[in-house]
Amino acid sequence: NLTGANLTGANLTGANLTRADLKRAKMPPISILPAGDIIGWKKLAGDVIAKLLIPAVAARVNSTGRKCRAEYVTVLELSVGTEAAGSYDSTLIYRVGETVRPDSYDHDIRVICSHGIHFYITREEAESD
Repeated sequence: NLTGANLTGANLTGANLTRADLKRAKMPPISILPAGDIIGWKKLAGDVIAKLLIPAVAARVNSTGRKCRAEYVTVLELSVGTEAAGSYDSTLIYRVGETVRPDSYDHDIRVICSHGIHFYITREEAESD
């Protein structure tokens, strides 16, 4: 229980925080994502790799590690064909040239898997997902 703990400057390398409740934690705005339009990569059903445009005006976050999510994306290219279903949500169809919007979007950087379009910064990361 870290209630009231001041962890400023603490080195938590190797700490196991698996059951830590961070819902009320004050987290600094940390992001590996640059400002402006960015390119992201996502693995879809059938191991199809999508090249995505995440517009500057679309909300986006990255939580821990390199996994990111966006409020919406535009599909620039697919490694196979012109449309493919999402691997997690098969009702989301990714079509080249079209914008894809999830059912909702979660701004909370503390939640790794939540609502939004998940993507990676590099194609290699998406391929190995």
